[in-house]
Amino acid sequence: MTSGGWGGGRRRLLAFAAALSVLALLSGCSLGLTRPHHRPDDRSALPVLSVHGQRIEPSEVVYRVGGKTRRPAREHAETPSVTLRPAHRLRMRVVSGYPAEEVRVGVFSGVDAKGAARDGGDQFDCLDGGSACRMDTRAGSVHLSVPVTPSVRLVIVRENFRLGRAATLELVWRFQVTAAAP
Repeated sequence: MTSGGWGGGRRRLLAFAAALSVLALLSGCSLGLTRPHHRPDDRSALPVLSVHGQRIEPSEVVYRVGGKTRRPAREHAETPSVTLRPAHRLRMRVVSGYPAEEVRVGVFSGVDAKGAARDGGDQFDCLDGGSACRMDTRAGSVHLSVPVTPSVRLVIVRENFRLGRAATLELVWRFQVTAAAP
């Protein structure tokens, strides 16, 4: 083949591979990230958030490939509730096969009747190193820990993942917090 015969073929091949990865995610294919105890139709290729062993489903999923955005329909419209014992820090775990480019946690005390935050809450950027969010990475999972007060009623975790040069995955998890009985 003559020089320049591919005409940016490598770039096209990488973009095609990234698009195939996103299509596999959207179709429910696992890309080797399945966990045997999950049903094959449950979005098992998505990163997983758990709080004290309780799995929280994403409330928002956004795929971006090239300049196009896709928001699959939400499967879980209700905000789950997590019961916590009195503690000074909330501990969470995210299992993912993708590198995170953004990890933010917001904790809110004021919640309206529909479960939306009424106050500005405390916001933590877990990747900046200067916030009160502690982050520890171990073998494909990230352990997050943020300070909480007994008045916290809602937590929102937002992560952005790079799926290749031209593709990103944005996930938002929301859960309400209730205090455990003494």
